[in-house]
Amino acid sequence: MNTQSSNLKLGASIKMAAPSVDDNFPQVLMAAPSVDDNIEIAAPYVDDNHKEKLSPKCTKDPSKCRFLFLLRNMRVEFQTIRTSFSDLIDLNSSSEKETCSVETSEIHKNIYDTCSGIITKNLEIIGTLFEENPCISEHGDTVQAIKDKWHLINSIFGNYAKDNKKNVDILKKCVQYLEDEIYLCNIITVPDRVAANLKTLKSGYSLDFYEEFKDELCSKEQSNEMLKYLARHPAFIDDIIDESQGLILKVEPKKERWKGYLRIVGTFLLGIGVLSWFFNSFTGGKYTFSDINLYLVFFSGALFHIAIDAIKSTKSSTGIQFKSVDDWSRWINIKELSIIFGIFLLDLTFIGLVVTTDINELDRLTLVAAGYSFDSIGEIFSNRFENILSKKATALKDKISST
Repeated sequence: MNTQSSNLKLGASIKMAAPSVDDNFPQVLMAAPSVDDNIEIAAPYVDDNHKEKLSPKCTKDPSKCRFLFLLRNMRVEFQTIRTSFSDLIDLNSSSEKETCSVETSEIHKNIYDTCSGIITKNLEIIGTLFEENPCISEHGDTVQAIKDKWHLINSIFGNYAKDNKKNVDILKKCVQYLEDEIYLCNIITVPDRVAANLKTLKSGYSLDFYEEFKDELCSKEQSNEMLKYLARHPAFIDDIIDESQGLILKVEPKKERWKGYLRIVGTFLLGIGVLSWFFNSFTGGKYTFSDINLYLVFFSGALFHIAIDAIKSTKSSTGIQFKSVDDWSRWINIKELSIIFGIFLLDLTFIGLVVTTDINELDRLTLVAAGYSFDSIGEIFSNRFENILSKKATALKDKISST
């Protein structure tokens, strides 16, 4: 892999805190890092799989940027060795063992030797970086785990190379350890790249985590675990993670969210104004502005519906979880347009009730129930309104054609 100095700017710095241990994957001696505020979006670059992506530009600590680049470089080499070992396993497990010739084995050994040299060199450089820059040595426990497992892989593969019978179980063990190495590298390098990708999205849009990082994580299980890790540590990204769908939904920064809340409140107040005008202009004095309290009761039913859905979500293992007030504020931000359209539909549904029934005769509980089911009731009114418009349009066409 090309390791020119110009590429060493790739990646963004991550701030690490106290250790945590992952139950299902290799021991990760670090805790919730926060993405460095000094991340800028740089020009597109071509990644290891020849796909153009956006790279975060490190603007603060070049040593951290270099450290992250070296880890990504090592991850690619680990993946190359894993692919090579998997091919050897397939060849040795085939019914025709002779397909795995001496030349083929030598080719895979050369691949291993080449990647091994790069990995060993990178580990040495990282060790030097830690000595010269104590601020990034907080990653030392994780890097030490990578070193220890790498020595183990070297030892095991050495036994395989000396074994004339070429026991594939040895290679399978190496593949398992290589997947652990890839995960250890990714758990440091992936979060800041997720944050950088999210910076390119508008609020409400989603990042498909599985699709974006499918070439870097070994399995769906690793992808799920990485996504859960991000969800458990919200200091990584201040966005909504839908683990069941593998999506990360972009949320506006906190200092910008008030604009969306203001638009929602403005839509609600506009609806009250329209209802007041409708009462005064089309009900013949039957309803006045004082009857807006009936609309508020109706509106509370819709809010109750949303609250019930959120409570169900917290008890479910799938979907977006609502576990804090901040979760609600972020959900409102990404659902702003849907909420505004929902308020318009709610207003039209209430107007439909006013036109078709005497809402003064409806008790408050019935109004709450109507608000709770406003989407289905609104659909009935919208279909009826559509039929009326269709009939009017047909009559107008007939009138025009007859003249």
